[in-house]
Amino acid sequence: MHDLVDYIAEAVVDGECSTIVSHSQNISKYVRHIALSDYDLSGKELPRSLADYSMLRTIFFPVQGVGLTSTSFVIACISRFKHLWLVDLSDSCFEVLPNSIEELKHLKYLDVSANAYMHSLPNAICQSQSLQTLRVAYYTKLEVLPSYTENMINLRHLYMTTRQDVFSDKVIGCLRVLRSLYTYSCKNLVSLSDGLQHQTSLRTLTIVGCPRLTFLPSSMKYLTALKRLSTIDCEELTLLEWQDIEALERIEVSECRKLFSLPEGMHGLTNLKVLTVDSCPKLSEACQSMDKSKINHIPKIILTEYSSNDLIFVWVFI
Repeated sequence: MHDLVDYIAEAVVDGECSTIVSHSQNISKYVRHIALSDYDLSGKELPRSLADYSMLRTIFFPVQGVGLTSTSFVIACISRFKHLWLVDLSDSCFEVLPNSIEELKHLKYLDVSANAYMHSLPNAICQSQSLQTLRVAYYTKLEVLPSYTENMINLRHLYMTTRQDVFSDKVIGCLRVLRSLYTYSCKNLVSLSDGLQHQTSLRTLTIVGCPRLTFLPSSMKYLTALKRLSTIDCEELTLLEWQDIEALERIEVSECRKLFSLPEGMHGLTNLKVLTVDSCPKLSEACQSMDKSKINHIPKIILTEYSSNDLIFVWVFI
């Protein structure tokens, strides 16, 4: 993901990027990365100015909160631009991502986040062996992830929101080179997948807005490369299981108000550099009293509280 960002930043300097605002706009023959700004997003055809640009690498829509309304446009892009690396369809309003997405053999980054209409992803997406980043998060109606992820052999970053109560062990377990996993607003989620035990390359795990999640699974002890763990706005979370993840460097716990104490064995996390506890009153209190001996070895501890009049109290121990 970072390699792609660096590549596009370099392309801007080299004049390989252009913003399209009209059908007839003239663009340089060297352009490889296109932003569609103020373009008719309900249109069913490509801008005429792109007719001869089959070697495009990137298509995205730079106006936040505004995306495509037509699947036909996506189909046209896939048909015309077979060498796309990055496709950002976030904030779109179409219901179906076409199966032809599998024809993009070079696709590395796909973002279909913040789509309020799409209920499922086509299994064809699982044929994208080059895909490194998949974003299907924020306010989606996505029921489940595709079942056949074993072919997604290069997927490193997954951002998702689904209606599942449990993530499939098979789906998560097959993603063997995953580096970061972000779950957002999974309102029905009661348990993470035991497939996590296969994620020995995972470095970042972020769990946000999962109100029914009550515990983190014991299989997390197999996340031997995990460096950063964040649990945010998980109001029913009462049990933490991270004491065996020795590689951890940063832990953030926020708005998990039913947490009363840290797990035993915290002293074994010798690589832990920063512990942040935000808006967890009982846990913050424990960190300053009965759990203090568990965290004395941590170089930086940040405890944040909000009072009834919205004043912020921050304690930083270094």
